[in-house]
Amino acid sequence: MVVIFSLTKPFTDNAYIEQMNAILSWKQLEFPPHAGSKKIILCGNENEVENIETICRVFDIIHHSNIQTNLSSMFQVAYTYTESDDEPVLYINNRIILDSTIVKTWDTFSQIVSQIPPRYLLYGDRHDWLNSLQPFEEFRYGQCRSLNLDSYITHYLKNNDAVHTPHNKLNYFLHTRKTFCDDKGQCIIPPIDDCQWLIDYATQNNIHTVDVSKTVNVLYYNPESDLNIKSKYIKVNIFKKKQFN
Repeated sequence: MVVIFSLTKPFTDNAYIEQMNAILSWKQLEFPPHAGSKKIILCGNENEVENIETICRVFDIIHHSNIQTNLSSMFQVAYTYTESDDEPVLYINNRIILDSTIVKTWDTFSQIVSQIPPRYLLYGDRHDWLNSLQPFEEFRYGQCRSLNLDSYITHYLKNNDAVHTPHNKLNYFLHTRKTFCDDKGQCIIPPIDDCQWLIDYATQNNIHTVDVSKTVNVLYYNPESDLNIKSKYIKVNIFKKKQFN
């Protein structure tokens, strides 16, 4: 079983396109057979995250509500969906777009460390995507067809549509529940929002901690970026009833 989870914002206006691009990329990830099936979990309270129930229903995603929005609560929820200590768990920012490089990196790493206890942490930096408000065609009508994200991302990187931000490595964290749980299976992460704690804890406790920035392609929309790039806003509304018939 592979568990991917994230804390979402309301699916409205620009945030709708940004998050749907990210979710579509997660849906397209294909882990090797030995990793098992894949589950995507969106954390967010119904009264705070507009349209989250519709998104989860249409794209076959698990919605976990009534949750405190801190790392401890979210990670503990994600771990309840795992079945063993060695299953990969991916915590990811809600605007992060991934391609198959993260799967290939994890598969290579897991084979190298297969003879040691399943405690590791893979993380990395990102590229700020300048065209993030351009929606992938596949979700315009509530569909999730096959999409060659490797080609998409390679194209964006080669054409300078993304700017490398090497000093921000708090975007995704691939690990196992054993990494942040005690011997009784209880999550030891404190109720905080600072993801840097994850890296510091893993490093200080001799957990295999690897920066995989050089092998994983990551696109991210940063609304606070000072790039002064004006992206064309394309309003997309999949909530018309006729699109779900």
